[in-house]
Amino acid sequence: MKIFIRSLMILLVLSLLMGFAPKTVQAVVIPPPQKCPDFVLTATHGIDGTRIGLSKELPVIIEVYLYGKPLTQIPLKFQENYMATLLRGDYSFKVFSTELQAYIPTAEVATFTVKGCTKVGLHIRLVDGVPVTKVIVKDLYSTLN
Repeated sequence: MKIFIRSLMILLVLSLLMGFAPKTVQAVVIPPPQKCPDFVLTATHGIDGTRIGLSKELPVIIEVYLYGKPLTQIPLKFQENYMATLLRGDYSFKVFSTELQAYIPTAEVATFTVKGCTKVGLHIRLVDGVPVTKVIVKDLYSTLN
């Protein structure tokens, strides 16, 4: 029995030594993505129109301008979201209420430069009873562009 236990201990020590022996590890290098020519645009409509005396869905159209020229229109209703990929550049945004048939100047976003590899969020909200557009810009890859 002693021989068996000694043999088992020797095997255990050898297996531990073999387990901790240095091993070659091949490193995998992941190249960074190429510079991005585009960005991700998200838009959310968070205004319940009944809070300002209008219909609950309060339909709006976000007009997107690139370099001062109309690019696209985004129709949204309360609690709807939108996502698209657009080319980087100088953008501005206007919000048109289809219910009032008028632009909402407090929700307008003045021209600003959007870099590639970013995510731009447009969030239409009420602040102190006034419709505004909150803009959040996040870098997707902080080392690019």
